[in-house]
Amino acid sequence: MMSIIVAWPLVAVGERAPTRDIVDDVMTYLGFESQHKKALESGEILFTGRPELEALPQGIAVAGAMMLIERPPHVLVDAYLSDETLRSHSDILAFGGAPAEGGDVSLLSGFDFSEGEQKEVRRLLRAKPGKEFNLAPGEIEQLAAAAERSDAAKQVVATYRDALWQRLDDYRTSGLEGILPYARKSGKLASPAEEMRASLDSTVLLKKYFPGIHAALENYPDSMDGISNSRLLWIKKIVADRPMVALAHRLLLVDGDIAIVAEREFYAGHTYNSMLTLAAVVPYEDGALVFAANRTFTEKVGGSGLRKIMGRKLVARKFAQKFEQLRANLSSSNAQIQSQ
Repeated sequence: MMSIIVAWPLVAVGERAPTRDIVDDVMTYLGFESQHKKALESGEILFTGRPELEALPQGIAVAGAMMLIERPPHVLVDAYLSDETLRSHSDILAFGGAPAEGGDVSLLSGFDFSEGEQKEVRRLLRAKPGKEFNLAPGEIEQLAAAAERSDAAKQVVATYRDALWQRLDDYRTSGLEGILPYARKSGKLASPAEEMRASLDSTVLLKKYFPGIHAALENYPDSMDGISNSRLLWIKKIVADRPMVALAHRLLLVDGDIAIVAEREFYAGHTYNSMLTLAAVVPYEDGALVFAANRTFTEKVGGSGLRKIMGRKLVARKFAQKFEQLRANLSSSNAQIQSQ
């Protein structure tokens, strides 16, 4: 699911428990047992569903752990956050980003729909309340007005781009309070802000060991003390065989020899409503471990047991692809270094 680069070496931001204790606590919290350490050391990537952490009916919770990588933690974090890692994902079509405290509408200048994506533009021309698109009532009205213009397709894309920028700017200035709801049928609304708050309620260990990043996620744009970097992004990717735009906030906290990355998708164009991914890069033996936890909110699961199970498997599969790509990128960069 990162384009923030931090200056190293790592600097501690306060007192915390020893790294070994944190590793043990995190493994237990994420549903892994002591025997899983051997699997990680042999190169496996492990995942588990966490239904007890699903605070809302539309929530899906998945936890993951990456095998031991015999590289220093800072090398792993820099690779994890690099633009090259974003570019290497086969489902990501385009992206752009800027520091959360800066940037303007030009941030979205690279966003457009290609010739091969005009079916999505035609969907926007007839956008209405429902689950085909995640749009606020006012955004639907603006798109409907643009669809009446003689150059309707061009105007609808421009209107959607403006709506994306407004969502970015509202979040930048007001945080969770600035997130518009999604219009559903019969006047109902879906609230990604409520989902993001619920996702934080279940991050017990994050609040215990790294309260700084928990407070930043909860109170942004306030409570940013100790955050090493903060970036806003738009990401166009393929979801459910359709191009989809997500708006994301990525934060990095470095504490001694541990780095915590939070990626909050506070807007998703369709299929799911919002997403929070937390990743910890922790030194272990002669290398580093990556732990990750994901909360995805989608009305497609509808509280159904079978749909929930399928949803967890889908999210875990996407996680595995990202971890495998990260490992491949690290192997490639290591090979380049050795050849020089």
